[in-house]
Amino acid sequence: MEDYLIFSPNIFKAIKFAIKTHEIYQKQKRKGKDIPYITHPLTVGLILARAGAPENIIIAGILHDTMEDGAIGHKVTRAMLDERFVLSVGNIVEGVTEPNKDLPWKVRKQEALERIKIMQGPTLWVKSADVISNVSELLDDYGHDGDVVFSRFNAPKKDIIANYILVINALIKRLEEFDIPLISDLKALVADVEGLAVEPINKVEDNFTYFKKPVQCFLWKKEKLVSEDLHYQNLETIETYVDDGHFSRRLMKCKECGQLYFKEFYETTDYIGGNDPQYVTLVPVYSKEDIERLKATSMFDLLKFRPHISSNWPADADRPSVCWVGR
Repeated sequence: MEDYLIFSPNIFKAIKFAIKTHEIYQKQKRKGKDIPYITHPLTVGLILARAGAPENIIIAGILHDTMEDGAIGHKVTRAMLDERFVLSVGNIVEGVTEPNKDLPWKVRKQEALERIKIMQGPTLWVKSADVISNVSELLDDYGHDGDVVFSRFNAPKKDIIANYILVINALIKRLEEFDIPLISDLKALVADVEGLAVEPINKVEDNFTYFKKPVQCFLWKKEKLVSEDLHYQNLETIETYVDDGHFSRRLMKCKECGQLYFKEFYETTDYIGGNDPQYVTLVPVYSKEDIERLKATSMFDLLKFRPHISSNWPADADRPSVCWVGR
């Protein structure tokens, strides 16, 4: 029996074809970034491979943007794909390709949403992996750059978020009819995308000011926090505003997702025995305005901002209690 190749000549051929289309012929970049576009279709192919997709679907994932994004003089047609790969590849790529990118943004997105409702299994594999790649990258960029990421698009922030939510939910509904494991990834993304729709400061109620929830951060996702979660292997200091030994204020950043936190540390001191109570408050922040607002507050006033992480270590306790307040 002939050995089965994991990295087949056909997948290698698809990678070379995609590199020519996106990189060699036009040096295409990811939207608003100095990152080669080819990283996206390769990521889509990797997602599909890890999900156990058949070879023709992995190949289609690698090639999924070639018909849509071919450079002038190097346009990719369905016939070109059919000539080089099995016919199902061209069928899938054509199924996820926008037919007319000259239409207004809202019209294009509405048409794309309608196409999802009639997509079949192979095309749904690729469309789902494409959305997972794009949304995950958007969330990662947002964690580092905030709302500036939405300036890269041809639509307002609220419309972009609303469209992604509609697309993800439409895909989830369709995938429920097929045995495609990517449905779990899509469900995990919904809450994170919905979290982007909330303004950084959205209301003042009962003397508390409510900031946006850091839904993409592992500190928010953890069911139960422990003091080790707040250590320096997870949070790094970006800037120190005050530090007199017993009271400090710093800007911290999550090493995993880039979420910023305004941190206040306070220690009461009796100079006897050295077992002094310690209190820590961390408020998620999103802009220079948020930071300046918190810097102007008095000691303990951070407790009026929600949500925040509270870590209290009384003198008679073995370890601190850590939790979200205002979650």
